[in-house]
Amino acid sequence: GACINVENNKVIINGCNNMISNQLYPKDLRAAASLLIECIIDQKSQLHNLYYLERGYEAIYQKLKQIGLEFNVS
Repeated sequence: GACINVENNKVIINGCNNMISNQLYPKDLRAAASLLIECIIDQKSQLHNLYYLERGYEAIYQKLKQIGLEFNVS
């Protein structure tokens, strides 16, 4: 439902107001990073396969906490 435009190497995303929460299972690092953003926006979604984020981003949870995000990792 989002409107996505690419302009001069920039991606402009105009979201929607009716996101549907879900169980998210990324298959690689880039998918995990983009689904993490979705989970930040829609705090009811759950992100699985966290090892992709942990492998690809050093101290990812600490960095997210530093910018004020609260989350539950289990």
